[in-house]
Amino acid sequence: NPCSLLLPMLCSRRPLLRLRFWRAPPAELGRGEAVSFVVAVADEHGDELGSDEVTDVRCVVRRGGGAVEEEVGTMTKCAGGRWRFRYVVPSTTTVEFVVEAPRDDDDVLGVRSGPLAVGEVVKTAGPLLRHFRDFTVGGRQFAVEEDFGASVGAHVWNAGVCLAEVVAAAAAADKWRGRRVLELGAGCGLVSKVASAHGAAVIATDRGDSLGPLRRNCAAVCALDFGTEPCDEVRRWQPTLALAADVLYGATAPRDLATTLGYLPTVDEIIIAHTERSPSSAKDHWTQFLDLLAPSFRLPPTELKRTATRQSTVAIYRLRRRTDVVRTSTTTMRDLE
Repeated sequence: NPCSLLLPMLCSRRPLLRLRFWRAPPAELGRGEAVSFVVAVADEHGDELGSDEVTDVRCVVRRGGGAVEEEVGTMTKCAGGRWRFRYVVPSTTTVEFVVEAPRDDDDVLGVRSGPLAVGEVVKTAGPLLRHFRDFTVGGRQFAVEEDFGASVGAHVWNAGVCLAEVVAAAAAADKWRGRRVLELGAGCGLVSKVASAHGAAVIATDRGDSLGPLRRNCAAVCALDFGTEPCDEVRRWQPTLALAADVLYGATAPRDLATTLGYLPTVDEIIIAHTERSPSSAKDHWTQFLDLLAPSFRLPPTELKRTATRQSTVAIYRLRRRTDVVRTSTTTMRDLE
């Protein structure tokens, strides 16, 4: 029973804070030139925190060109809890900056740039070429490219990390091999990457205006706005399991998500991570969503994991389709009218 594998994780604690580039390195670096960048400490919502939250930050510089060499640089604390790093670019082909907080309790997620090209001159500082975060899930490491500020789904939220761990834990029971999985509201695609690594065939979906990082992280991606019918590729593919993390945060989200699920009659199981941010609205959204699914899915759902984070609680549930109803497209919403 895959659920039994998850019970020891019910009280696990996720990293609560993260480092992010506030002022990024230039898009290209020049040999012998001094460059600087600033990182800030943020919570799971991307909001900056005070100067007392993290007491030490360091930057590991990886230099390319032949064998990769590393050196550890010191970051200077500046106003507002931010940290500044100054660096003289050596004669090399690429430079990569890995910023981390060396703490024993592993509750601060680091950030790294992608390899930045080194040329003869420094160009005007621009956006960071690549912005990665490394996650260790189920003993495997996954590099996820993020894009802070682009959209809500352009960085990994704690609910996605919790759901990814549930996916990895169930892999011991060979739950994912051969399954056709659809991730709804995939964001940066961490959950899809983990499921795919454990043998699932996955299509990651999100809103049409939020596909930038998702396309760079996942092989199979489709645009899918909640409340609309999935594209022909998804319908023909006939997924049997849906994954979703932190998708019920808006007033219309419960009905919109239920509408889309109504177009997916082949989905017989849903595993969803729900973030309880404020007790009243979170409960209302979750209850409304379950009411909408009641004609097609068995209730109550099975709770697989509950994790307290810095400002909220993430609960992960599994819902299975009822076997006493006919599986026709839009069954759920038609029954509600």
